Amino acid sequence: MVLTVGLDEQLSVNEQLVKVFPNPFSSELKFSASELVTEISLYNSLGMLITTINSNSQELSMDTKDLAPGIYFIHYTTEKGIGIKKLIKQ
Repeated sequence: MVLTVGLDEQLSVNEQLVKVFPNPFSSELKFSASELVTEISLYNSLGMLITTINSNSQELSMDTKDLAPGIYFIHYTTEKGIGIKKLIKQ
């Protein structure tokens, strides 16, 4: 699966509604949202899908200690739309 960057603005979630931290990260990523996040997918810099988490939560964490250092993208889906964030693994 390849991640396509560039979304219709009507489908984009306000970046303030979903927080992904820390950035840069090392062994764990945490998610905090003001609404339910239904799915989170992690892609590497080549657009290859690394993992997908199905959720119905406003807060969750992802173990990332086995990931190689580099640039990653988080693609998330909420009740109000979708969003993408760029992250750096140290």
